[in-house]
Amino acid sequence: SVRPLVSLTETGRVPVIFPDISFVEAGGLMSYGPDFQEIHRRTAEIVAKILKGTPPGDIPVEQPTKFVFGLNFKTTAKLERCVNDIIDTAGRK
Repeated sequence: SVRPLVSLTETGRVPVIFPDISFVEAGGLMSYGPDFQEIHRRTAEIVAKILKGTPPGDIPVEQPTKFVFGLNFKTTAKLERCVNDIIDTAGRK
């Protein structure tokens, strides 16, 4: 369950960037990670090639090419000062 990790954002007022949009949907602040729907689609295509006789060794290794960014505006509002401080600090670097 993602809930225990998300609770860090809420109770500890710690802005956390999670690897998957499901964390944002559960109340986390933000996420950035691969588009898992795209990964599943590509996996199915590769399996289909193998089932049609392509040797697995002939199929190139792939990396994700689509990524998803998520931001929970309700959580952002709760952490407004904390988030503003981070943005301000990052802007100075």
